[in-house]
Amino acid sequence: MFKILRVSFTAIFVMLILSAGGSWGEMRHDPSAGESKIEKGIKATLKVTPSKNMVDLILEDAKTGKAITEADVNAKVQMPDGSLTEKKLTGMKMGEIFSFMNSLDMHAKGTYRLDISVRTGNRDIQFNFQYDNK
Repeated sequence: MFKILRVSFTAIFVMLILSAGGSWGEMRHDPSAGESKIEKGIKATLKVTPSKNMVDLILEDAKTGKAITEADVNAKVQMPDGSLTEKKLTGMKMGEIFSFMNSLDMHAKGTYRLDISVRTGNRDIQFNFQYDNK
């Protein structure tokens, strides 16, 4: 009987936390405010969450603000030590925001340079970002 009460209490507690906007760490990440750039009518906003090793790229039509959900997005990343890594950013909706994301080991302090190529519709667009992990 105590086990049932403990499970019920835990379930109620979880529902209260989540309904109040709380999170359980891995269920949602809180990216930085981000940096935005516009190229060829597309606005790209890069948001980085170093504590979760996450990189998010939000794509929107620069004129209408409408989210772009169909794109092929790849990143070439120069790490602080000069090494290079390539990542495919996968599109996903988390909460109200659709972004293209992937994990990136960001334990090292220093500058990360991200060259991101986006193919959407008949457009090939290149965005270059820099993130300083202090």
